[in-house]
Amino acid sequence: MTLPASPRRARRSVACIAVLVALTGVVASTQSQPSKSEVLRRAAAYVQTQAEQLPQLVAEEHTRQIVRSRAGSRSSSPPQTIETRADFAWIKLEGMTEALGVRDVRVVDGKPVGGATRLEELLRRPSASSIAAARALLAESARYNAGPLWRNVNLPTTAMFMLHADLQPRFSWKAGDKNDVSTVVLSFKERERPTLIRGLFNEPVFSRGRVWIDPATGGVQRTELRTEMRDPNEGYKTYYLLTVEFAINESLRMLLPRRLHEHYETPVEIVDGEAEYVNYRRFQTEGRLVR
Repeated sequence: MTLPASPRRARRSVACIAVLVALTGVVASTQSQPSKSEVLRRAAAYVQTQAEQLPQLVAEEHTRQIVRSRAGSRSSSPPQTIETRADFAWIKLEGMTEALGVRDVRVVDGKPVGGATRLEELLRRPSASSIAAARALLAESARYNAGPLWRNVNLPTTAMFMLHADLQPRFSWKAGDKNDVSTVVLSFKERERPTLIRGLFNEPVFSRGRVWIDPATGGVQRTELRTEMRDPNEGYKTYYLLTVEFAINESLRMLLPRRLHEHYETPVEIVDGEAEYVNYRRFQTEGRLVR
């Protein structure tokens, strides 16, 4: 028979147990967090899977863009709003590491624009020669981007594919301080030329940003891409930010872009754009693009 411990000793024992449990929890949490290199390896494997699964996937893209004059700027005008509806799809071409995102703007401020079968033809017969047609379609759709900055990098998977195994060495990667078991935040900074993004006159545009990754699966939950571009004629800088949120699509059981936000600033204007991706479906090569 064991005599009961004195109240003081009992309290001390409970305190020791509590400290032991707390320390055990810290050790378990530390052990469950993979290293940065392992997270990058898993993310690269995930992105490779996405490069294989995204092609022939189509979504509706609903976009609203607002252009505002900077306070105190010489060019002061009321805010301008542009709303677009587009078909957005991914195609995979031989020799490319990523699935190429292609936007086909169909409606601008309620009025139909563009051709009826441009994206459909790319999806039905993707080939090495399709890259020229894809670039032409991206350039055509870029005409409807608000503001003075001509751009075609505002695609929802631009930053995600920087995690591809072939592209990771172009960047320096650093783990954030607020990582947990469910999410690791890695910041990246491009360090090699030629840069992945280039300006209108082919000048280098270095990328930096952050990615939110599920460390267990490598799944990309959120991306943030930042660039700075200097106008070669005017000399001023343009600051650009592209943020994308991903969510599980229940019907396809895939982590897919849900919302996109872009923001850029020049000395005279500020542009904000929001896009939402809905109605994801697979394109059947023997059928037509159903909207």
